[in-house]
Amino acid sequence: MNQPPYLTKMARGFARTTGLEYEDLAQEAKIAYWKAENDPRYDPHKAALATFCSMCTHRTLCNYTARQQTYATHHQIEPIDPALPDDRVPPDDAVYFRELLGALPDDAKTIVGLMFGEAAKVSTGNMREFVRKRLYRVWPRWRIDQAFRAIAQMLRTA
Repeated sequence: MNQPPYLTKMARGFARTTGLEYEDLAQEAKIAYWKAENDPRYDPHKAALATFCSMCTHRTLCNYTARQQTYATHHQIEPIDPALPDDRVPPDDAVYFRELLGALPDDAKTIVGLMFGEAAKVSTGNMREFVRKRLYRVWPRWRIDQAFRAIAQMLRTA
């Protein structure tokens, strides 16, 4: 398939504006373009093939992003309780960290819960990638990154 350069540009634009993964959008765009090229509804008297394929791809990406955002709003993850479960922390420190966790946004609290819950059982590695893999169908990448920035800011002030 000889893919036109506007497919990657269209996918990057959607990724930038929606926060969805570029790779997923590029794949959807390629599939939509291929389907449009072979669509029996194409009429050369109404539009050029490139115009028809472009419009079909654009509509497909619009529908895909709407489906992903609808899925994300219906599958929200509950934020964690800021209470620390570890009894080995000195009481003064525990109070201080409870206050810090309580000041975090709900998304950041959820990620902290994942890191100390499920991720604590996983071998050490890139925590951000672990969380992305866990939440990739629920939250867009920008939301995960924003929560990590809030956690990092909290740790810098601690």
